[in-house]
Amino acid sequence: MGLITVAYNTTVNQLLASIKSIDGSNQTYKIYNDEGGNRVEITDISTLITGDNFYMEVISESGNENCNYFIEVENSAP
Repeated sequence: MGLITVAYNTTVNQLLASIKSIDGSNQTYKIYNDEGGNRVEITDISTLITGDNFYMEVISESGNENCNYFIEVENSAP
């Protein structure tokens, strides 16, 4: 699994708006909170919280390939 580090107080929508595929293909991005083994997709404007277990799944345009990334939230505002 890869790693994405985001700034403190980043929202799900801000993160999703900042990601693009390298080759220009239409990928699907899903963000999950896997707190306590319960995987919950986050689809709103929620702020990513330091200490929670977030990860992002990237799904290829064809749907045949995917890759996951841990999301690390910085501990506090600069």
